[in-house]
Amino acid sequence: MRERDLDRMLDLVEDQYLTASQDAARRLEQNPPIHWKRWAALAACAAIVVAGAFRLLGNGSLSMGGTGSREEHVSGDVFDFYAGPVLPLTLAEPAEQVDAVRRVTWDFTGFAAPPMEETSSASLSADVQVTDETVLTNHGGEDRTVTVLYPAAVSLLDLTQYPLPTLNVDGAAVRTQVFPGSRTDSVSEWADYEALLSGGGYLKEAVSPLPDTVQNLLAQQVSVYTVDYARVTAGESGNPSAGIRLHIDPDRTSLLAYGFGSLAQDEPGEMEIGFPISEDREDTPHCLIFLGEDPGIGPVQAYSKLGREPQEDLEVTADVTRQEMTLEEILEPLALAFYGQQEDLKQICSFQDFYTLFCRDLTASFPGPGRAMELTGWPGEDLENLLSRTGWMNRVWYTAAEVTIPAGGSVTVTAQMIRPASRDHGYGNSKVYGYDLAIDLDSNLTFTAANASLENTGGIRITGQNFGFDLENGITEVSLDLEQSRYYLEVCQKGGSDP
Repeated sequence: MRERDLDRMLDLVEDQYLTASQDAARRLEQNPPIHWKRWAALAACAAIVVAGAFRLLGNGSLSMGGTGSREEHVSGDVFDFYAGPVLPLTLAEPAEQVDAVRRVTWDFTGFAAPPMEETSSASLSADVQVTDETVLTNHGGEDRTVTVLYPAAVSLLDLTQYPLPTLNVDGAAVRTQVFPGSRTDSVSEWADYEALLSGGGYLKEAVSPLPDTVQNLLAQQVSVYTVDYARVTAGESGNPSAGIRLHIDPDRTSLLAYGFGSLAQDEPGEMEIGFPISEDREDTPHCLIFLGEDPGIGPVQAYSKLGREPQEDLEVTADVTRQEMTLEEILEPLALAFYGQQEDLKQICSFQDFYTLFCRDLTASFPGPGRAMELTGWPGEDLENLLSRTGWMNRVWYTAAEVTIPAGGSVTVTAQMIRPASRDHGYGNSKVYGYDLAIDLDSNLTFTAANASLENTGGIRITGQNFGFDLENGITEVSLDLEQSRYYLEVCQKGGSDP
């Protein structure tokens, strides 16, 4: 057996992906990424659109909801893909004698294309330009300086297509700071957003420094097994998997696995975990990270399919090493290996920003010993899946700016953004597009009035709403009832077949 240990594997990962990250950094000098929790010019915050970018890990801005494809969408009901509502401005701290008036506008220019069935390709864009104006009035006798926070729900990877809102005050650009919230794995409809954001806990966590629980988790001592250079040394190989039998007490041990794409579980804690031998490349680490007690691992064996008996006619060898270290000592290089393979992430943010966001997510979601079976069905998590979810799962981002409201006067804070539509599966159902508005969800502002308007509506037909628009009679602006927490609008393209 060749002398290959974990240190050499980590050196390999760092050499390869630090080079990739350095190359990305040079490219990003011309296209600055977003740096959250840092002061940056508004223009820099907005300059995250990368021409021709694609999403390797999926479209996180459209969260899965509903129950699957339906023959007909019920107006106001849950969509299969929910884009989330347009959320209201709030303040970092409540301000007495300050109230607000809100005006939200949706621009449907993208629906002006010819009807989809009359073109050779789908030219319609259901994305809309949203302008959300909030007039803040100071009724006190002294100037008030407040920190405004504007929330928007979007995944990290979808920032290429749906950049964070730009903010201006009385038409002038302001310096902004961005605070990302934790990823929102189970948010797929209006009620989920209402439950997530009500009470202020999500916002408070987003704007706070990383909690001690993050560092406490990263400082834990772990046992790390690295399986390297798996190869068939005897017998007809075919395409077997290198598999390892594990016996884990889920109350005492939790597992993070990296580079193991297959899992078969007989009963709680009794499993085989492996990867195709043909995919065992020198640049692909395969690590088993045990938190809590170290249960040890069985020998590496060949399996035609995990969950079946090993292939006795094949002899498989691999270099297996075991080391003890802190979780951070193994987590950071593995996260770097993952980041180095994701071109979209390198266009959007630095590795350190991605890693910090991942650590926050991991602390909030990783089920340690005693909880893993209940939450995941097996005593651990796939580390690559956790890293992926940091990229493609929705989260609420807060764009912050300091605003001074003169005594007895007002200022207008304007947020502009591109928002996707909610939609259902299926060709027919996909012709209906939904747009939601939250009037005052998790805002500490006192709203005294609100209205909504539609622009460039020549290409749409309203199929469902509770706003009160009437396009046939020219009613494109309406006053809103502040007691109505959620407003919804559903449209289809005018001139196309009925949805």
